Amino acid sequence: MTKSPTLNDDNNILTALRNKQEKYFEILYVQNYPIVRKFILNNSGSENDAMDIFQETMIVLLKNISEENFQLTASLSTYTCAISRNLWLKDLRNTKHFRNTQSLDFVSETDFITSQDEEQKPLDKLMKQISEHCQKLINRIFFQNKKISEIEKEFNYSNTHTAQNQKYKCLKKLKEEAFKK
Repeated sequence: MTKSPTLNDDNNILTALRNKQEKYFEILYVQNYPIVRKFILNNSGSENDAMDIFQETMIVLLKNISEENFQLTASLSTYTCAISRNLWLKDLRNTKHFRNTQSLDFVSETDFITSQDEEQKPLDKLMKQISEHCQKLINRIFFQNKKISEIEKEFNYSNTHTAQNQKYKCLKKLKEEAFKK
């Protein structure tokens, strides 16, 4: 009789997922769906949106882990939640929700990044590639949940539009770093 992988053994869980062992999809669901649900509900989404995004996440995850050169560089939970977050943000950008939302109310960083090893955090690596000013701005908006009006005052911007433009430029820099080859 073979030993079942533990919840903390990401490599064994990945192997089980690659072999389409349903039990491990349930483990992933129990571990990650509540975080994804909270994020989406806090960011203009509904219960149905959360379920749809999580289903899409599972499809993307399966596609990615089946790639021959796939390497997990963070915890499986962090990776799964990051996929969900990216899918939801893409969905928001393509709808009116995003245009009507001044700032997204992100779940705290610890809900998405569970690894204690700083080198394991892809976002941390990307953040180090952008200016200190952009690092502070992104941190305040997305991890400290500050409103754009608070950012305007803290960074001495002349108006809200300037603060939003700066946010856009910093996110664009972060995105450029993420897609550098």
